[in-house]
Amino acid sequence: MSNPTSSNSNAPNNASRPTIFLLALDQQSFWDELYSNLVDSLAAKATIKRAVKPQPALTYLTNNTPSAIIVTDPAIVKSKATTNAVRDKVIEYARGGGIVVLATLFSSFVRPDDLSNWFRTSWDLPWESGDYHRTTVHLDSECRMRQLNQTVLPEEYSQKAVFLKNVAKDDAVYLPSANSRIESMVFAPSPVECEQTPVVFAKIGEGWLGYIGDVNNESGSQAVVLAMCGL
Repeated sequence: MSNPTSSNSNAPNNASRPTIFLLALDQQSFWDELYSNLVDSLAAKATIKRAVKPQPALTYLTNNTPSAIIVTDPAIVKSKATTNAVRDKVIEYARGGGIVVLATLFSSFVRPDDLSNWFRTSWDLPWESGDYHRTTVHLDSECRMRQLNQTVLPEEYSQKAVFLKNVAKDDAVYLPSANSRIESMVFAPSPVECEQTPVVFAKIGEGWLGYIGDVNNESGSQAVVLAMCGL
């Protein structure tokens, strides 16, 4: 794909619609099918652009300011000559007032140590990769995202996710409760760490960084993606 493409370029009033940029530099063949519901929901409210190669992504972000960027895989996490400029442009966009959301296959394919190091060195954040399990998490009524966005989000839902630790409570959108347990057909229903979170939305400079650790594309996570993008 030589240039970012749009999935709904013929939509009415296209020029006045928000633009969501999908950064998919390690695009998986099954992504479109797995996340078709999410794409349909985004397309109903926004124009979607997508880049699957570094140079078209860099060109687009140099010449355009989308409403939000969804990073669908961790290709920009590890330092590589082919992707470092894109990584820097994404961070610059967020710090300058944009919204960056790490979602869909991002948490499934990133290595824990790489993720922790990336948050520290690229974003100056203490976040670290935490536990990986399924449990029921609850919307934090005091989180900053809920105060900013009046979109109706699920009060609670079950998700299998890569959790993060060392996240400020104001930035944790969903947290386990004291009653949350590991939900598994294999492992015992043990209590989970209540301070770790699978969903984060934090102020970064003048903009925002979101993280959704869900690995199974739960409907609740789809609603969170839209809310983070301001849709």
